[in-house]
Amino acid sequence: MNDSPNWATLMAKEIGSGGDTLLYGAPVAFLFHSSPYAEPGDCYVAATYAMIAAQSLGLGTCMIGMVAPFLERNKKLKAKYGIPNRNKPGIVLLMEYPGFSFKHGVRRRFASVSYNGEP
Repeated sequence: MNDSPNWATLMAKEIGSGGDTLLYGAPVAFLFHSSPYAEPGDCYVAATYAMIAAQSLGLGTCMIGMVAPFLERNKKLKAKYGIPNRNKPGIVLLMEYPGFSFKHGVRRRFASVSYNGEP
């Protein structure tokens, strides 16, 4: 028998003590959720487009999937953040201005290029 606490218990303890390994202290977090009538992947498509738009503005982004299980199991949290009860939480997109910038990008070359199956 395993007496160790599960991940949800450990995460709840850490959040209660002021820690933030769930959202990493990001100043902006968008939660994408979908109605019960939508395709399951719709929120991921929307989050991807939002990520591309944010990166074009110079923001750093990160998708976090760990938040959805917490919201799915806690109706009070869903109500607190205005998520309709029947909607399914999908993914969180974090955004922030990066703390540093790179002077040079990584230069890569294609190993090979073929057109219409020709080498």
